[in-house]
Parts: sequence; structure tokens; C-alpha cells
Amino acid sequence: MSGHEIGLHGYDHAKNEFGFLVPVPLPSLEAQCELLRKGRECLRNEIGESPIGFRAPNYRHSWVTLQALRSLGFKYDSSKTVFKPTGGMRFRVRTGISPKPKRIGGTLFEIPVTGDYTNGLDPSCFSLRLARAKADFEWVKKLNGVFVLNCHPQVSGTLAIDFLRRLINELQKDTEFVRLSDLTS
Repeated sequence: MSGHEIGLHGYDHAKNEFGFLVPVPLPSLEAQCELLRKGRECLRNEIGESPIGFRAPNYRHSWVTLQALRSLGFKYDSSKTVFKPTGGMRFRVRTGISPKPKRIGGTLFEIPVTGDYTNGLDPSCFSLRLARAKADFEWVKKLNGVFVLNCHPQVSGTLAIDFLRRLINELQKDTEFVRLSDLTS
């Protein structure tokens, strides 16, 4: 995979696939395990690898999701967010979640997402989003944290990829790039 790591992002991206903060109804352990198995099988068939990381659709998961991930041998979950909303909104707040990996039971780690700068990206907000991502990166770096971004090229097309290339080029000095799974050892 050219040094990249593919994580699972659900099976059908349904609103209540893995739960809400106050889920009604909360999907059962069995139902969540089945969705995770199906999603993992799809990726295994497409790329020849089984993902070991997970990010819930819309960042909505529950303690049952974590149980399901542990039972299926996933190494990390990346469904919590450091900022709400995560996207390119003008106003957002820090959630109080540390941008550092944290063991959340057994061998499962939570590695929070710092931001999602490419969802709805268009040329008019490119520079502003890039500046925000760089400022967030510097904040995370001061905390000795891990800068994790979510990317939506299916929404913003090649502009999202251009954004990531430029961000990486501007941040790569004195920066170590790793797979999230490397942080779970």
C-alpha cells in the first residue's frame, strides 16, 4: 500500500450503524460485529489486507463498538475527535480530548482525529483551511501529540489530494510520519 494504512470506516455508513452519543436504539454487539466483519471482508477482497484500525461513520460509536472491535482483534479506534465540528467550519471548539494515543482496554487504543479539513473543500477556502490545519498541527506538536486527519476525496475530489500534498510538504521538516498501527505497539 505504498506505506499507507487502510482503516475500516464502517460497512454502509448508515446514521446508526454503530450508535449515537445517545443511541436509540443502540446497535447490539452481534449486529456491530457482523457489520465490522462484512466491512473487513470487503477490504480484504479489494486490497488483500485486513484493516486493524477503525473510524466510525460520522464519529458516532459507543462502548459496544469498542467491545466489538476488541473481540475482532482490531488494534485501534480513531472515532473520537479533538475538535467539534471536525470539518472546516468557521467556529469550532476543543472537546477536551487529548491528541495522544490512549489504551482503552486490553490491546485496543483510541487515537483521536485532530481535524477534517477537506470535507466540502473548495478553492475559496483552501488557504484558510490550510492555515487552520498548520495551526492545529503546531498545537498538537507542542503537546507531543499525534496529528491525525480525516480526508474526504470523494467529496472534494482532486482538490482534497492537492490539499494533503501541500500540507505534507509544508509540515514534513522535523516531522515523523507513521502509520497509526505503529502507535499501538
